[in-house]
Amino acid sequence: MSRKSGVKIITAAAALWVLLLDSCCKHEVTEMSAISMGVADKSTKAVIGSTADLISQYFQTGGEGFGVYGYKNVSTNSTQYRLFNNVEVYPANSDTDNPNWTYQHTRYWDSNPNANYHFIAYWPHLTDTESATDPYVSETGETLTIHNIPNWQPTSTGYDYMLAEPRIGKYKEFDVKVRFTFSHLLAKVEFRAYYVGAESEITVNQITLKSPDNNTPTVLLDGGSTNVSRVFNASNTTTQLDTPGSGQSKNIMPEAVALHDSVFFDELPGSVPKYQMLCSWLTFPCSFWNNLNLSVNYSISGSALTGTSQGLTLSTPVNEEPNTGITLPGHSYVVTLKFTISSGIEIESIQVKDWEEATPYEPEVYNW
Repeated sequence: MSRKSGVKIITAAAALWVLLLDSCCKHEVTEMSAISMGVADKSTKAVIGSTADLISQYFQTGGEGFGVYGYKNVSTNSTQYRLFNNVEVYPANSDTDNPNWTYQHTRYWDSNPNANYHFIAYWPHLTDTESATDPYVSETGETLTIHNIPNWQPTSTGYDYMLAEPRIGKYKEFDVKVRFTFSHLLAKVEFRAYYVGAESEITVNQITLKSPDNNTPTVLLDGGSTNVSRVFNASNTTTQLDTPGSGQSKNIMPEAVALHDSVFFDELPGSVPKYQMLCSWLTFPCSFWNNLNLSVNYSISGSALTGTSQGLTLSTPVNEEPNTGITLPGHSYVVTLKFTISSGIEIESIQVKDWEEATPYEPEVYNW
């Protein structure tokens, strides 16, 4: 199935609760209850910020639900049973306040007190048919892997890939409902702009990220893809992000953007600049954001111009360390560009924030 696919710590708090509902049951005795599933707890096509987004995307796009893998282990005989094998869970109605989630081929809880369960979920549901280029999912030995996640996706049309925290325990320990916490796997990088000087017609035609050294590829590979794995057994629940490939350059402007009058800044006392979005990307987290060149083709009143700003660096502070050049999952990076009639283009500021939180961290910016 094809898909188009120093400083202060900033924590990735972009999480969603996903519930496996009404899962009280019996087996081997007299009563059996189904393991039902559902999602409890803004919306664009790609970015998921709430359960309502999951439901809305399903009905707006003709849909994808989320995928579930799960095992049951009975310790008395050490036999392990796979209960959920990439089962798709999807909403049966569009009521975001009280959705009815469903899946095919009902599974049941085991009342054996020695029965342990291991669950993992991911978004969006993918085929498990292997492909050399398209995203797909596989699971072996309680390790789930999402393959071929694109390094670059436009935010408006891409997939906001997410993984859930593994849930492990006996069914009574889940308090009837098995709760998953979903977290973003990708980083969001946005470029916005404003201009100062005489009011003019400014059009931004192309922005290209370039390696500072023409002989060394240091830009996140355009057209490439990368894998993510998650272990969900009792002794290990780690997540492994593979290292993506690198290239020489990447044009990040899907189409030309004309700056409208509202983002003209007259720099009078008390004035506050307004910004216009140029482009927004879902990107695979990586360490390829250090000291890049930013080459811009633009026009002022119809006259074609080029400008270059050096030293573009995105960093994510963790535990008082700057982590220079590194982007992390669940974080948003906002680069503000300033166009001036006299001196061209400058990197005005860079903000780093949690995907769902509004409080940014603003590192120093150098335009060499």
